[in-house]
Amino acid sequence: MTKELEAIEEVAKHVNEMNDRQENEIRKLQQQLHEIQQDVQISKDSGSSRGSGQPLFKNADVAEFIKQTFDENGKTSHKASIKLNSGLVLKAAETMTSENFFTGGASTNPEYITGFAKDPVLYQRKRKRNTILDHIPIETTDSPYLIYMNKVEVAGDSGSQNDSGSAEWITSVAEKPGRSFKVSAVKVEAKKVAIYSNVADKLLRDVSSLANWLQDDLTSEVREEYNDALLNNGVDTDAPLGLKENAIEYSVTPAFDGAVVDPNLIDVLVAAAASMIQLKEEPGKFLISADNYFSLFILKDSNSRYQNANLIFVSPLGVVYVAGVPVYPVDAEDVPSTHFLLLGADLGFKVKNYGPLVFERGLNADDFRKDKTSFRAFQEVISYIPTDRYNSVMYDTISNVSTAIESEES
Repeated sequence: MTKELEAIEEVAKHVNEMNDRQENEIRKLQQQLHEIQQDVQISKDSGSSRGSGQPLFKNADVAEFIKQTFDENGKTSHKASIKLNSGLVLKAAETMTSENFFTGGASTNPEYITGFAKDPVLYQRKRKRNTILDHIPIETTDSPYLIYMNKVEVAGDSGSQNDSGSAEWITSVAEKPGRSFKVSAVKVEAKKVAIYSNVADKLLRDVSSLANWLQDDLTSEVREEYNDALLNNGVDTDAPLGLKENAIEYSVTPAFDGAVVDPNLIDVLVAAAASMIQLKEEPGKFLISADNYFSLFILKDSNSRYQNANLIFVSPLGVVYVAGVPVYPVDAEDVPSTHFLLLGADLGFKVKNYGPLVFERGLNADDFRKDKTSFRAFQEVISYIPTDRYNSVMYDTISNVSTAIESEES
């Protein structure tokens, strides 16, 4: 019984193999027939020829191919059956192009369906550079409040700070001089700069780049106001402390007092650096308007000779130095052409961000009902300058320094 089952299985296996081969042959023949019919129809539609003026195929050629391939019953040698409808010729699909695909005039203009090449850039006014973000060290804090300490040296009986105690030379067995001081604590809190936009959902769908444009616009506005407040604020209690409003003005030193004949911008910058050093701070960088910056290279004497060339040095990285202090150009909106801003190397003006700049989208109370989306951007920041570090920031007019150092001799 087992041998009989094995024989039956073997026969079934061969039958399946024969059926597979038969189906493959049928598919091949059908494909060949379809290709021949396509060539016939293309020749008929286009008048294509082989150079003899005759069509690629004639109906008689197709009939002869069928006669040789199939018997009178429409079957191949493998008994695969195929049925041909009498008089039916399959038409080949035409190649679709812009010339024959679009109909109906302007309403189906190819440009409206295939789309436009789109420049993703939203062109807009150029914003000024950001003096604070470019030149002020900014740290990050995880607290909305900060306490900083001021050292207070207590004056003695004479009113002199030195009476709080100072070191002295003593013999090996003499009593050492005493000293003490106090500390005052100052609390500062983060201030928030924020902006908001409300946009129809349909507009967001219609303009695919709008969300990105909004992010760029809102965050740029936040940074611009951030820069302006941290430079200029002096009265707005909702804004952080401003740098220029808490800077010292120039004070002439003995070596420059009326010592320079016809002072120019280089003379002014050198005198300002000397003044900061006199006040126990190290000059770190000058910030001047861009037009003043470039004027440094064209200063000449009465004989049209370039002046103070030995005081100007340009590093391989393109940084300009005057008397060893780097000079950077900024926009006139931040530092006018009439002024200069000198920052100490160890800057006493401190800026700390309470978290990163935030840009978010969401729904406000009425947005869902009216199919709108809200966008917001904000930044929280703390700024302060301890009392004893005011000398690390100098902001004054060029004319004030020039007048102070100018010699009366001409």
